[in-house]
Amino acid sequence: MKKKLFLGSLISILFLWLAVRKVNVQEFMTVMATLQMRYLIPAFLLTLVVCIFRSLRWQLLFSQNKKVRIESLFSVIMIGFLANNVLPARLGEVVMTYLIGKKEDISKSLAFGTILLDRILDVTTLLLFLTGAILLTSFPPWVKRLALTGAILVLFSLLATWLAVRNKDAFLKALRFCLQPLQSSLRQKIPQMLSQFVDGLSVVNSGSIVFRAIAVSIMVWSVLSFGVYLLFLSFDFPLGLAAALTVIAIVNLGLIIPSAPGFLGTFQFFCVAALGLFQIKESQALGFSIMYHLSQFLPTTLVGFYFLNKENLSLSSFTLGQKTSALSKETPQ
Repeated sequence: MKKKLFLGSLISILFLWLAVRKVNVQEFMTVMATLQMRYLIPAFLLTLVVCIFRSLRWQLLFSQNKKVRIESLFSVIMIGFLANNVLPARLGEVVMTYLIGKKEDISKSLAFGTILLDRILDVTTLLLFLTGAILLTSFPPWVKRLALTGAILVLFSLLATWLAVRNKDAFLKALRFCLQPLQSSLRQKIPQMLSQFVDGLSVVNSGSIVFRAIAVSIMVWSVLSFGVYLLFLSFDFPLGLAAALTVIAIVNLGLIIPSAPGFLGTFQFFCVAALGLFQIKESQALGFSIMYHLSQFLPTTLVGFYFLNKENLSLSSFTLGQKTSALSKETPQ
């Protein structure tokens, strides 16, 4: 984990330097001093509204295997965001897998399968938004390369998911054959874990659930885009919802790159780059990137700490080794 933290920190420093190197400090201070504050509070609160929609979507992804309380899902999501915000190595998904398994007596392999599908839905929706923007507007080649790279990853993930769910028995049979050289306990445990993981993906067999999950995904990113639009108003940028969708898509696809906790550096770089497509100066774009970042960071961190305290947990307990070990202790269905 120390190596990942070191590498992520180096990447963050590099991207942060790229984001600020052309910034005029005086212009930046002027931009920050003239913010229209009345738009900031609703923009920050919309981040929490989005988390409610995320809880509804996650509940849908569990629906074929277990009925899970929406309150549990919301608290786990908030703690997961907190972990991503302040801990190294992006432990959020691992923490979420552990906590929902513990709270709802769910196999952690199954839970992780739903989280993976949840992330695939996010990236797919973002790519749809970005593709629409590319078709409507002339963008430089790097934007198209970013969209193409994301599309390839999504198509590969969707194909692998579909094949694993549609041919589960053949998948497990091939896996057992490959595991023959291992000791008996592992030959039994690994297929069992992967079987439960594939069960977490099983909603792809239900067209109605997939359709509803996609609809909720569109709501998630539409509400986030409206929050960005409010920030545009706060900075008096002459940009609309289409630009907000573009900025959100580019920033969040860029965050796939490893970085320091809280996505420092990469967030600023991709936000400045995205706003540059609309002729927003670097000094203005950097100020916007800071407020946009805070609108995502502060609400999830504060509410995450609230639920962390409510669950009698501490950040120090969320180490990679402890949670990785915990994931290996499967909770029965």
